[in-house]
Amino acid sequence: MRQVYRPACTARALRPRAPRSRRAWPAPGATGCRRRHAPATTTSRAASRRTFPAGRTAGLCLSTITNQGVSMQLKASLAALALSAMAGSAVAVDYDIGNLSTLTSFSDGSTTFAAGEAISDNWFFSIGPLPADFSGLVSSVYTQATGLIEDFAVTLAGPEGYLASWTPFTSGGVSGFQWAAGVDTLWAGDYTLTVTGTARGVTTYSVDFTAAPIPEPETYALMLAGLDVVGYIARRRRNG
Repeated sequence: MRQVYRPACTARALRPRAPRSRRAWPAPGATGCRRRHAPATTTSRAASRRTFPAGRTAGLCLSTITNQGVSMQLKASLAALALSAMAGSAVAVDYDIGNLSTLTSFSDGSTTFAAGEAISDNWFFSIGPLPADFSGLVSSVYTQATGLIEDFAVTLAGPEGYLASWTPFTSGGVSGFQWAAGVDTLWAGDYTLTVTGTARGVTTYSVDFTAAPIPEPETYALMLAGLDVVGYIARRRRNG
């Protein structure tokens, strides 16, 4: 009868089963004999499940990685949405000049607009108590870095449905001057100059207003009467 050599270390580790061929048993000194010195957690399938819950660990790691990925994607989406909202949002600024007839002239500059920021500013002023000859200029200096103000528009609204739109102009090439101006006789009342557009780059604009009050007809009559009196007195002195 053929005898098969079975090392003691493998005989204890194997479960009872049908006899195997010689190829199933490692020779003396082979790698299989070293299983006696391996950690006990690897000797059985049940012990492996208790010590290393591979399925749970893998599922937990996969779930954690997935949640982290979703969280990072959500944060990136929110950040992009916030930047997009900031880029396209209109920052409306109101400026109260006061009575332009009293000031006779006014000059100021707008706030600084970021690239892609919408412009929607209102400049409030009043004329009175007399009508006034008004002239206004809204201008912006642009360069290749700042660019023009896209859809640049200026409108002036006043009492009794008064509304005037100023035609914008551009002077220059890569860099130059962008402006809109208006000249008109304004009656006493409250007015609003609105400037709109979209900043292509970091830019600002400036406004310049003048108002010269127009005397009423009664004032002209008093002036003429006064001149007549002065002339009559001068003639009396010359003849006397």
